[in-house]
Amino acid sequence: RGFHFTNLLLYSLTCVAAWALFLRLLRAPVPALLCGLLFASLPAHVENVAWISGRTDLISALFVFAAFYLFLDYDERGGRPRLAAAVGLFFLGLLGKEMALTLIPALVLRQWLERGAKRAATSVWPFMIAAAVYWILHHRAAEGGGIENLYHTFGDRSLNVLRNLSLGVWRSFVPGGFEYLISATREEAGKLFPLPGGLKGALTLAPLALALAGLIIALRKRERLVVLGLGAGLAGLAPVSGVVPIGVVFALRFLLIPGFFFLLVAGALLRRLPDRGPAGLPWAAALAAPFIVWYAGTALMWAPRWRSDATLMAALLQKAPDAALGHFLMANGLGSEGRLEEAVPHYRRALELRPHYPEAWYNLGAVEERRGNSDAAAESYRRCLAQNPNYPPARAGLLRLGR
Repeated sequence: RGFHFTNLLLYSLTCVAAWALFLRLLRAPVPALLCGLLFASLPAHVENVAWISGRTDLISALFVFAAFYLFLDYDERGGRPRLAAAVGLFFLGLLGKEMALTLIPALVLRQWLERGAKRAATSVWPFMIAAAVYWILHHRAAEGGGIENLYHTFGDRSLNVLRNLSLGVWRSFVPGGFEYLISATREEAGKLFPLPGGLKGALTLAPLALALAGLIIALRKRERLVVLGLGAGLAGLAPVSGVVPIGVVFALRFLLIPGFFFLLVAGALLRRLPDRGPAGLPWAAALAAPFIVWYAGTALMWAPRWRSDATLMAALLQKAPDAALGHFLMANGLGSEGRLEEAVPHYRRALELRPHYPEAWYNLGAVEERRGNSDAAAESYRRCLAQNPNYPPARAGLLRLGR
């Protein structure tokens, strides 16, 4: 399909840009190449390539990596055209997705580590202006279209932020976790990744956050790239951690930019290894090669699951069989393929698990209408309206049926 080809092309360009940036930051060809291969083979990126919804992340990451590279070139060699080009690429990244904002804290952190606090404060103002212009345009375009926050209280939000940050770091290196896509509902968002609740949970996790902050401060002079990778990676995860309202609890496609910076930490450590190891191979290659093979094999195994909604949900429901959202999406996928008989049981199972689910009632009615079961369709439309009287498609369905 055309969008698959363009996504593959965008991903290839993004991987090349990531490798070039690794090389520029690490200044070591072998670790940079290994990090580039690790980045290209990460199973977390399958979603970005396989689904059209991941394209915005690809576009954003491509322009962010290119902008960072040009900024480093400007910082070392000067030249306002380089800076202007970097800012322009950053703005294009913002138009792709707001995740491009990660570039600003990354540049501030890099300049603070390499040039000092004053240079950090003065060298990124053009990017701040570009971000402000984007925010004004975005605010006007999205006026009245706010997103419902999945986290109801400050306590829920703070715990979910810590949880999602930890999950983002973990899934940047360890494949798995597809079931997160379907396990949460708006009523049960806090149950997705079980943690101790309330004050006890906050006190449990706070030392971890403080320890990480202390590590960044302690290493800021001896391991600047480690600090840059950790700090910029966490900054990249922050916008999708629950600090601000987003439409989903978490998604692997969010890891494209943060994952680059976490791999930068690995590259900084690989750079310290001796040049030669077993069988005359560089130690870095000997250590990274098994991970590259593991990642690539897992990505190839996962790719067929993303062929359609139905194939993805079939795999996910094996891990989370009682997820109402999973059965709902599975039924939607089957319905879009014309497999109406198979879709009905999944809608009914979703409604057993979550009776107050107007979208599922409406979609079940639409499927029954397509099957010619007018009475069953009308009953489903009525159940939808009983839960959400302001649901025009259900009213339209009843009018079509003459009820």
